Amino acid sequence: MPFFRNLVLFLVLFIGMYPARAQETFEVGVHMQHAQFSDRSMQAYGLQFHFPFNDDFTANYTFGIGGSSLGGHYVRSSAGMATGLFLISSFGSDSTKFGHKIVSVAGFFAMFVPEGIGYYFNPDSKWRMHLNVNPLLVDYWKRKEPYFEQMRLGGEIMLRVKHPITDMFYVAPQAGVKIRYRGGYIGGSIGFTVGMQLNDD
Repeated sequence: MPFFRNLVLFLVLFIGMYPARAQETFEVGVHMQHAQFSDRSMQAYGLQFHFPFNDDFTANYTFGIGGSSLGGHYVRSSAGMATGLFLISSFGSDSTKFGHKIVSVAGFFAMFVPEGIGYYFNPDSKWRMHLNVNPLLVDYWKRKEPYFEQMRLGGEIMLRVKHPITDMFYVAPQAGVKIRYRGGYIGGSIGFTVGMQLNDD
């Protein structure tokens, strides 16, 4: 199956799995982020999801596409989504082999593994402090000329400050620290999200 058809299917099913829990809020927003390492910088624009569980905790998911100082394209996603889409794209086209079906199903469920966990310190405040620890991120760079392609597993610790502008919509500036595990590169990031929150009160 083509990459983008897999991605759309995942997003539709992903949002459809939102659990109806009282006093909890599902968040989805348009997300912009700039990150800076010593050897490169990159920008990503995409979607950010926070699924609530256990009162003040969230499961975090982000997907973004943009550019970098290296040239070409930059993609940021959860490690689970990257792994799942790779397995489905690699093995899902041959549905006649039972082993390929098993790998494709495993890839589908891998996409639901979050990139990390968030915690709201002051959930009743108008300026809600949301600490995110995301150890399962993938950064991907690709440039045609001169050819360059690289994928790296990484993580981030990030603080969001969420402020409602209406009962449904919110803004959330953020800042944090990013790391690429291979080589131990440490950098910083800033970002901004405009989103909507769905309450089940």
